[in-house]
Amino acid sequence: SQPPSQGDTEQAPLYATIGAEEKSRSFWMIPGEDKQLEGPYHIILTVVLWGVTTLLAIVAPSLGDVLNLVGCATGTLIAFILPAMFSFQLEGYNHLAAIIFVIGGVIGCLGTVLSFNQLLADASTET
Repeated sequence: SQPPSQGDTEQAPLYATIGAEEKSRSFWMIPGEDKQLEGPYHIILTVVLWGVTTLLAIVAPSLGDVLNLVGCATGTLIAFILPAMFSFQLEGYNHLAAIIFVIGGVIGCLGTVLSFNQLLADASTET
């Protein structure tokens, strides 16, 4: 068994890949960057996240309600959704990952909605 030589792999020339990457980028991304948002979109996302966080801090009657909401929203994402998506990316589709993805998504959505309802109920009884 010989190691592969450089001529064995076919790659597109650099000038061909640059145009292809530029055409496939999203309109909200900075040209030439694959992970950086353009100014207005970055500002909008930052203000929305800041506003939601501030509103939640003002409305929440206790830290327990906030932790409950954050735990339901992100815990199932970390424990179920992301591992299933990584499995899809690395191994392709399989039934176990799809089942974990669906069940984790349903549990996560249900838990987040119930936590949010509990937060609103506690906030309305505090005032």
